[in-house]
Amino acid sequence: MLVVLVVVHPRLSGAARGSFLYWSLYTPHDLMADLQTPDDRVAHVIHLSQIARRKYAGPRLAGLITGASLVALGAAPLAALVA
Repeated sequence: MLVVLVVVHPRLSGAARGSFLYWSLYTPHDLMADLQTPDDRVAHVIHLSQIARRKYAGPRLAGLITGASLVALGAAPLAALVA
């Protein structure tokens, strides 16, 4: 559960280029100028995709940890009955 909380906790410091936090500091005119550059748009999409990839890795790990803990909880009563 801790892994999920760490993953979903927003990282508000250091707005990375191409993120919505970065663009929140722009004026509408500056944002339009920033989005008009095709090279920058590609870099923005790549950057946001990398953020999403890292974010999805955390819940996957949390699911694996939860599954392993459920197996251990299920095995404990069986081990107590056998012993």
